[in-house]
Amino acid sequence: MRLSILSLLLLFCLNIHAQDYKFKDVTKAELEEKFHPKDSTAPAAVLYEKGYLTMMYDDGWKYKLEVKKRVKIYNSEGYDYATVELPYYYSDNTSSRENIMKVKAYVYNLEGNKIKDDKIRKRDIIDEEVTELRNKVKFTFPNIKPGSVIEYTYIHTSPHIDDFPEWSFQDEIPVNHSVYELVIPEYFGYNERSKGFHTIKRNTENTLIDFRFRQDANYRSKTGTSRIKAVKYTYECHNIPKLKDEPFVNNHSNFLTSIGHELSFFRNPSNNDIKEFTTNWQKASIMLQKSDSFGKELDNTRYFEDDINAILSQSNTADEKIYNIFNFVKNQMTWNNYVGIYCSDKLKRAYKERTGSIADINLMLTSMLRYAGFEAYPVLVSTIDNGIPSPTVSTEDYNYIISAIEFKNNQILLLDASNPFTAPNLLPTRCLNWHGRLIRPDGTSKRISLNPKSLSKDNFIMTLKINETGKLEGQMRRQYTNQYAYQYRVKYSAVDQEDYVDKLQNLLKVTINDYNIQNISSLSKPVVETLSFESEDAVDNINDNIYISPLLFLAQSENPFKQDQMERKLPINFTFPKSNKYMINIDVPEAYTIDYIPKAQAFKLPNDKGYYSFNIKESPTGDLQIVVKKELKESILSHDYYQVLKDFYKTIVNLETDKIVLVKQ
Repeated sequence: MRLSILSLLLLFCLNIHAQDYKFKDVTKAELEEKFHPKDSTAPAAVLYEKGYLTMMYDDGWKYKLEVKKRVKIYNSEGYDYATVELPYYYSDNTSSRENIMKVKAYVYNLEGNKIKDDKIRKRDIIDEEVTELRNKVKFTFPNIKPGSVIEYTYIHTSPHIDDFPEWSFQDEIPVNHSVYELVIPEYFGYNERSKGFHTIKRNTENTLIDFRFRQDANYRSKTGTSRIKAVKYTYECHNIPKLKDEPFVNNHSNFLTSIGHELSFFRNPSNNDIKEFTTNWQKASIMLQKSDSFGKELDNTRYFEDDINAILSQSNTADEKIYNIFNFVKNQMTWNNYVGIYCSDKLKRAYKERTGSIADINLMLTSMLRYAGFEAYPVLVSTIDNGIPSPTVSTEDYNYIISAIEFKNNQILLLDASNPFTAPNLLPTRCLNWHGRLIRPDGTSKRISLNPKSLSKDNFIMTLKINETGKLEGQMRRQYTNQYAYQYRVKYSAVDQEDYVDKLQNLLKVTINDYNIQNISSLSKPVVETLSFESEDAVDNINDNIYISPLLFLAQSENPFKQDQMERKLPINFTFPKSNKYMINIDVPEAYTIDYIPKAQAFKLPNDKGYYSFNIKESPTGDLQIVVKKELKESILSHDYYQVLKDFYKTIVNLETDKIVLVKQ
């Protein structure tokens, strides 16, 4: 969004004098430091970083963010931090294009008793295209070794003043000092949003900034300089530990300690009129409805009416109408891998060319469902990679659109026609990110959960035969439903079957003799995978005794929860509710008897959040029957469950890695 101020008498060209924030020179002490004083395991650390954001008027308002950063490399594992990538928005329209400029970078090393610095050459600073609308500046520091200190500066300019870049005070390595300053002219108001678990020190002070002005070309008045009021915001964090790589966290950046700002109002300096921006969801929804690339495209139906009328004439029930329209869009349109909440083109053109962005496809689906008489609405979604939407009102937090039908019994059906393997209420895994925002034409909206309610099942049946030498032969039949089936279909459809089987053999550490897959395209049925296999080393044969892990290659061999309870700050996210059921029959060799089997156990998580049962018994014929069931009934659990989950998985690992013992008679 750009603010048009061409009607103003004054054209501002702000000349804000940033305070001098030069770092102190790199010291021998920094170069001699062998490990981080508060985290000896850290491969690197941010010694100091500072961001300084100001605003200027140059044929439109822009922000200018000056960044300087110094990083210490402790060992070879920290070499990744010697490659820097600075992404920015690129457009053929120069008025909306961002820029990264004035990049300077140095690496410092201690040679003998002297500090040597090497500057990165301009030709080694590469500006490359990432996508049609995204570029990045990339460079790699030379002469990196344990002990090196790297330092770089750059300036990022952008006309997108509606949403300043998020400043993160935390990283995957320790951050010693991080400072972020903004100087905002009095004409602008911004909503502040923060996240993370560490305190951000905040200071605000009133100040004055210089600017040059000239009157509109219709006037002959002189040019000159003046001063305007502004507010300076300073944010600081010190000694922030690294964000630990914890299990079952879909996107760690959701929890980095950071600050962001979104435009809330602009006051016109010529007449003091105030224009408010997305201050509540009603205003945001109305703004979307009025948008040429959102609401107005939803109202355009002429381009598809003949096709949808034909579908409706052949559909007898409401369910059939929904299902047939949904499948029509899936077959008609191909996703071009672009996301966003606004149409990338006119839907009529996308429909004709049979390709489009996420917004093109799912707004088109919504429009068709409305035309068919359903209460269909677009839903704003932030994908897992994009992060959890902020509690504040902001359409900028969302990067994806799905469709929803709202029924009179308050039930909601979610639809995404961008993938051939989705189904009603079966969204792509990338969308399962806490909640979305349903937008109605009257300006009302509703927050809806994106977390699946039904279990995704992985049911497994296996028969095994073991000979006296310990060679194992087996047959396996496995069924996947819901998200498990969706993920399998996506993965399987992207590779050649022969390559897939080779990878599966390496994963399971067996030789697969026969492989078959069913229902890849029959979305109403479970995916069924069957195979026969053999292995020479799946069991241990020691002194004529055979030792077998009850679940073989399916065993949970390691506890994913390794931290202490007090260390865990983040919620536990399993992405979707899960059910796993394994039934295994083992044909015991005739010359052997069963000497030991693990004891049967069953236990639950508190508040009925899940359970696990493990049972082994001997059949009348002397063979073994193993039945294992595990359910995690909710997608997300609070960090308060960490210790009980840690104990839960500890018991599972102990049971599944215990050995059945067969003794030769």
